[in-house]
Amino acid sequence: MKKSLYLGLIICSALVYSGLAGSAKGAQRTRLSVGLFDKLHTFSQAQLQFTADNFDEVIVGQWEADIEKASALKSCNPEISIIGYLNSKHLFPGSARYEECADNEEIFAHDVRGNRIKSLDFDQYLTDIHNPDWTVKTIQWANRLPPAFDGVFLDVAQPILVEFNYRYLPKGYNPSEHAIAMKELLYNVKHNTQGMVVFNGLEDGLEYDGYTDNVDGGLIEGFIFSRLRQDADFERVNDHVNVLIESGKRGIIGAVSVKGCKENINSRMFALACYFLGENELSIYNFVDINNEFSNPLQYYPEYKIGLGSPVNYPNKMEDLLDPDTNLLIRHFVKGMVIVNPWPNDIDIQLDGEYHRQIPYGGGIVGSEGAYDGFLGNEVLHGLVTVSGKSAIILINSAVHPARPVGLAIITKNSDQ
Repeated sequence: MKKSLYLGLIICSALVYSGLAGSAKGAQRTRLSVGLFDKLHTFSQAQLQFTADNFDEVIVGQWEADIEKASALKSCNPEISIIGYLNSKHLFPGSARYEECADNEEIFAHDVRGNRIKSLDFDQYLTDIHNPDWTVKTIQWANRLPPAFDGVFLDVAQPILVEFNYRYLPKGYNPSEHAIAMKELLYNVKHNTQGMVVFNGLEDGLEYDGYTDNVDGGLIEGFIFSRLRQDADFERVNDHVNVLIESGKRGIIGAVSVKGCKENINSRMFALACYFLGENELSIYNFVDINNEFSNPLQYYPEYKIGLGSPVNYPNKMEDLLDPDTNLLIRHFVKGMVIVNPWPNDIDIQLDGEYHRQIPYGGGIVGSEGAYDGFLGNEVLHGLVTVSGKSAIILINSAVHPARPVGLAIITKNSDQ
């Protein structure tokens, strides 16, 4: 079984892996992720083959039809990693897992009046992660994964409860005790299952002492852009890029969510360039158009084919990449460089040679025929160049243009989990 470590963000999401090598076909490249939710079973054979050829990883729900498609996907590309979705603290009413637990009231969290607690976003019941019965059930479900699966993805595994997701909090809720209980749950799942264990719940500003010792990876949901935040300032870029950098050899999946991706190319390139600032050989990029996130989650964008090669430098923190003359963020790669302007004002920079600026056109939904509408163009730049406020440019050195493609991973989850 392949191992990996996630520390991720969806909408932008970022995943961190401890040891998953790139699996999609082709030369060394940046790896990518895309969220499919519960749609894998709807894929045509052409879409399935497209996924196998272009993505490194799929996180999929466990409906019977999805499991069948996951096995078929593995047949198309034995090197692709398939991770089974589990929710670390919620049960969906009517699901198979809920029915297994419905008669054990101690598994559910209760408010001060003794009532079960539902999340406000997905209408799921909150469980009591302190209860050992919940740990046993989670381990059992993880061990039921079919042979085609390489591990388990534990969703909603932050060290705290996100309070605005609930009308009432559990009686006696203590954030420190909750963090300890979640860390112990991750530890127990990891040490009582055979595959890799990845969690969704990395966020800047939270304490994760010991978390990454217990798992193979993590996801940061909302890297640079999120469903609720479609603007990024220097502080947000700094926080998120540093999560990628601090993951070291574990790697991270950065998951970005943008409204109207096909037209919003500036946000697409800004998010990708920010990801490149912290990228290492184990990190993975995830990007989704919020407008089609649930109805058509299989999306592909031309900028995925940008081939920068390996990083030349590995910063200790993002501020190491600040150019002292321009205050732009610059990172060099074997075949080019990225320049990020996180400030609101336009900034000029003198290039040291001739480069091809990478310009994506179109992109988006991969249709049933296994194709997407888009292509990657370029323009030649040299001399003095203006980088607009809160934008980025990705440059390939003219001596090596064109360069390598990038690779992908897919996330799929559903309400039954």
